[in-house]
Amino acid sequence: MPTAAAETPVDTAAADPPFGVNMSFYSANDTLVNSAATQKLLRDKGIPLVRVPLRGTFDGNPTPIGDDLLLKVMRAAKNTGATPVLILRGPAAGDDAFVLRENLRRIDLATQVFGDARVYLEFGNESDLAGIDADEYARTWNAVVPELRERAPEEYRFVGPVNFEADADYVGTFVRLAEDNPPAYLSWHEYVCDKANESWDACLADIPKWATHVQNIENEVQEAIGRTLPFFISEWNVDPNFPSPAYSDAPKIKEWTTRAIAQLRNLGPLFAGAMSYTATDHGDFALLKGETTLTHQGEAFFAALGGGTPPPIDVRFDFEDGTTQGWSELYGDANPRNTTDIAQHGTHALLLDADPNGHAAVGTTRGLTGLRSGTSVTYQVWADHDLTVRPFVRDPQSRPVFPAGAEHRLPARQWVTVTWQVPAVSAVGAIGLEVAPGAGTIALDALTW
Repeated sequence: MPTAAAETPVDTAAADPPFGVNMSFYSANDTLVNSAATQKLLRDKGIPLVRVPLRGTFDGNPTPIGDDLLLKVMRAAKNTGATPVLILRGPAAGDDAFVLRENLRRIDLATQVFGDARVYLEFGNESDLAGIDADEYARTWNAVVPELRERAPEEYRFVGPVNFEADADYVGTFVRLAEDNPPAYLSWHEYVCDKANESWDACLADIPKWATHVQNIENEVQEAIGRTLPFFISEWNVDPNFPSPAYSDAPKIKEWTTRAIAQLRNLGPLFAGAMSYTATDHGDFALLKGETTLTHQGEAFFAALGGGTPPPIDVRFDFEDGTTQGWSELYGDANPRNTTDIAQHGTHALLLDADPNGHAAVGTTRGLTGLRSGTSVTYQVWADHDLTVRPFVRDPQSRPVFPAGAEHRLPARQWVTVTWQVPAVSAVGAIGLEVAPGAGTIALDALTW
């Protein structure tokens, strides 16, 4: 059972996961949408993620938002240089046919702006707050998302259930009912207090509970589907109420923000990123006032981050489906197979044998989207005896090409991160791992680029 986490010490030197921002977009006059200066500031800060609500209408105005404005909104996000997290229409928007039609349109528009680059797609926003329970959310997801996946480019990733607060039972029910159409990422929101009615001590004391929320959700997901999933905290802040006295209290909001970022950094290896709510157009309850003036929280946010971080990198091969995911023996007596005896990520890995009579190698021609000369690739590799391995690529004529400095000596029974760059080839026809002559078994897991 999870136990309550101790408060994480403030350590702004720690390595950051991606910390992004939300776009408000409550009107066509949204500052981030319209201001090149605001977009440039976020780009210069290196903000890696911008979450964009692709609304159907504005509050108080029943006129549907047109394609031209939605395109403008997405182009503004693209101008920041960040990876977009687009909020699609969810179950609360209407019946399945309407939700499907609205979202197919949005995916088509997104493809005009972002092409086939990475895009995260959240299915709805706080549907639970609108009265949609986990069963209904999963039912709508199963009815709509498979058709959206067929329309979307390969690099688009679907995210759910986007709860207004951490709710392990809701997430567990959702992933169990959507097991045949699983989300690539989970997401939910974290706010800690109603500052008008609670003390700063109470608001600070709630930050460590985020770690407990993560543990509870991971436990429920593991029990529901036998594996865990990466996750986003796609909104976070101290107080969801606007206006709130929290954001104008400069010393306290800076302290709270710095401690919150420290806690977020330490939410474990499945934490894919967090997006502060919000960037603009909310007075002190935003990172920016006007186009480029930092609020008190904005000052603390950017100081804690040191300017931003790269966008998240997907695990391309994790072998969690129980197969070799297209990896096969290329030469030697490698005998690749899926194993649950050892894993670096999740509960499965690819196991292969060293060949005492010569080199052995495994590789794949599948799932190589985005690989080109100069791409940085990471393998997680383990061996039960001291062995030497070399990653490599094959060019379109199936000729092996080894990157410079590719040889890695593996100490026995330790996971080793093997990072290498794709060497100069006209195109990547395959990737692989070669094992020097010897005896023993090797595990391969969590390949990223």
